[in-house]
Amino acid sequence: MGKGDCLSIFRAARIKEPIPLIGGPVACYYRGKGGRERLSADNFQNPEWGKEVLERNQGKVELRFLAVPVGHISLPKEGWVSGLAKQLTPWREELINAWRERLERNIWLNVLRIYAFDPLGLAPSVLEQLQPRIPPFRAANLHPVLSDEVFSQKLDELVGRVKEGKGGELKGFSQSYLRNRSSALGKMELQPEYSLEEMAEETGIKTEYLENWEGRLKRKKQVILYGPPGTGKTFLAERFARRLIGGTGGTSEFIQFHAGYAYEDFVQGLRPAVGVERGEFELSPGHFLSFCQRAKEAGGNPCVLIIDEINRAPLARVFGELMYLLEYRERAIPLAAGGEPFQVPANLFLIGTMNTADRSIALVDQALRRRFAFIRVQPEMEVLKRFLSRGGYPESLLGVIEEINKQIGDPDNELGISFFMKEGEDLRQTLPLIWEGEIEPYLEEMFFDRPEKVESFRWRELMGDRLREWV
Repeated sequence: MGKGDCLSIFRAARIKEPIPLIGGPVACYYRGKGGRERLSADNFQNPEWGKEVLERNQGKVELRFLAVPVGHISLPKEGWVSGLAKQLTPWREELINAWRERLERNIWLNVLRIYAFDPLGLAPSVLEQLQPRIPPFRAANLHPVLSDEVFSQKLDELVGRVKEGKGGELKGFSQSYLRNRSSALGKMELQPEYSLEEMAEETGIKTEYLENWEGRLKRKKQVILYGPPGTGKTFLAERFARRLIGGTGGTSEFIQFHAGYAYEDFVQGLRPAVGVERGEFELSPGHFLSFCQRAKEAGGNPCVLIIDEINRAPLARVFGELMYLLEYRERAIPLAAGGEPFQVPANLFLIGTMNTADRSIALVDQALRRRFAFIRVQPEMEVLKRFLSRGGYPESLLGVIEEINKQIGDPDNELGISFFMKEGEDLRQTLPLIWEGEIEPYLEEMFFDRPEKVESFRWRELMGDRLREWV
């Protein structure tokens, strides 16, 4: 493996995610009907070599390599595939034939590329718990074991063997795609894949909603998640970023706007030069231009910039020429402060969050609104209900929140649910603190002209009546 010998794996399914290669007992092989047997030296074509491999790896826990899938070749369940597997694997022919005969579907030859990386000091006990389908962490100094040139040579050799065994061309198989994909992956750090199902589980939002919202984001390339406070907009934005860059060499970054944010901070501006006499200035890129440069270096992989509290800044002034460039990604124009004509990369995505209790969406510049798709995020009581049920808490809290939102009577100012969903906290202990320190001040602001409405929702009143189960 250290020399790049592992280029392909035969399986009854495609390998879609990077696989950590963990030293230890090399493997088990399938015996049928769910059973597995420990490997022995006799399972190998060369028993002496097999014995050496087993002894070298037995009991050793070490994580140094990642096997990254770059493509798949579908093979029929025919006899010639056994001969191919014998050429490409160390297993005895009897084992290969037994495995092929037990399969109920076609065989996939998974083309992999091996990457080495520097481990980040994880303890052996942690490594033992890693599952092969889960990339362990953002690996430091991730780099391919083989150069692009050597990998291409080995890929040509592999495809030649497959074609020779099959006796003809491979339909629907692109050799150039594998080579180009593996070359691009070799220059960047891969992110763990993140499915819509995993996202739905974490956010509590239905998969069909997430799929629709993801479609808006991919079509427009910039969206704003808006809604009242406490609805998990920032959490959702981070999960969308994770979803977009999952399984790629892309990246994401988080910034937050505020009232003092300016064009010079976001796009570019003149700043005092470092290391020279005072009075000299240089043209410096802002957050957005710096992130665009990273996106250009990402080889076409998606890169996501999250702008939290996007409506707290004077948007028309902060965005400047981006009003045009975000919509026309294929064009380049000079920026106000000078420099070369600038173009927004096609692989860059923007996700903003907007608290509608602070500022209505109607106040956002109309020209900028046209550049973004908007996704309303409302309090999802079903999500809070599942959270309360999971923690064994009374559901009476749901009725109180629903009554408060009914009294508020404004979707832009409803009370959100994330106030109460703090993982690792005992909500029975913290609910009085949350209510008196966060909920009551919010209600006082909402009902500043009707203070009598607040009184019925004071903690001292609720604990003796509607929330007495919490005390």
